[in-house]
Amino acid sequence: MRIAVFTDNYFPETNGLVTSMLNQIRFLGKKGHEYLVFSPGYSTRIRLEHARQYGFFSIPIPSYKISRVGFPDRGFIRKVIHQYRPDVIHVHTPFLIGRAGIKAGKEMGIPTVGTYHTKLDNFVEYVSVIEQLGLGRFFRPRHRLKKKMSWLLTNAFYRNCDVITTPSRTMKRELVANGSKNSILVVSNGVDLKTFTPKKDYSIKKRILHVGRVSYEKRIDVILRAMQHIREDIHLTIAGTGPALGSLKELRDRLGLKNRVRFTGNVRHKELCRLHHTHDIFVTASDMETQGLAALEAAASGMPIICVDKMAVQEIVDGNGYVVRAGDYMTIAEHANRIICDQMTLEKMGRKSRSIAEGHDLKKVLSGLESVYKAIIAKKNQSIK
Repeated sequence: MRIAVFTDNYFPETNGLVTSMLNQIRFLGKKGHEYLVFSPGYSTRIRLEHARQYGFFSIPIPSYKISRVGFPDRGFIRKVIHQYRPDVIHVHTPFLIGRAGIKAGKEMGIPTVGTYHTKLDNFVEYVSVIEQLGLGRFFRPRHRLKKKMSWLLTNAFYRNCDVITTPSRTMKRELVANGSKNSILVVSNGVDLKTFTPKKDYSIKKRILHVGRVSYEKRIDVILRAMQHIREDIHLTIAGTGPALGSLKELRDRLGLKNRVRFTGNVRHKELCRLHHTHDIFVTASDMETQGLAALEAAASGMPIICVDKMAVQEIVDGNGYVVRAGDYMTIAEHANRIICDQMTLEKMGRKSRSIAEGHDLKKVLSGLESVYKAIIAKKNQSIK
């Protein structure tokens, strides 16, 4: 198959969406499929054996310069699509480049898959144009209005897809509850079980880990406040970078945690497993994850998970950690203290985490995605006949 990918986020950005796309391209490319990737232009490019990348003129987002807004050239897209004749279009983002992909699919009759990666009604709280321009203090639309508008835009975008995929049951329920009429399939982001191998040593390291984009919506501030109530001989590592890094370092220092909390900056994806193995538990307080790939990778490495009861990370916590009320840093602290003091519990929960992650084996997940592509291509061909 020839698969055309349209995305407003791509390498060198480091997030679950980009990791998921790169996994798809690498795995399905090895099976003989060819990719065209339309994305913003970045100064750093990644070369993948089975993919051609077309980067459009782009400008950095002021608060997070590694992310860029790309401006698609529709004439160029039309020319490339005519030349390579992809069998299927896969759209990963509902923004400018993603919309160009939807338009190309409609104009040329190419079956289109749209993946719902990001819950926009939560995300706009942090990245709205109003906030980016620094006007939040003067004008702040009511949450109900923003939520309604976000879902109107979401449904208007995804209704043009032949099928929607989303990585969790939680997100499928959200889409249906908010008016989506499309066929919706749950397709996990998956985790590479060869890269993320299970721990062998469960001796207590007295280290807690958080991995992910260091941005406001991830609620890392909640984890820092929990650290005030976690034993003083226990340390926290925060791996990643992002727009909230400066303010979180200030909060860490203000809370008197400078000697107990370390920010590593970006960590290469292949080095994450080693990082997992040198820590005891993984904690996330994010309340807007559509799956939580960082938590899934930690589970595959055999780490107990503490997460919150909003959105989808809780789907991978069942006897391998704890789910707490969103924002409840005191309960996060209680559970962290309990797990990290008991090696038997650490090992029991860690082994259960690995078992749960095995249900998201990347090879099986992407074979399922390949079947989705084949099914909508066959359906489109049948309708032409």
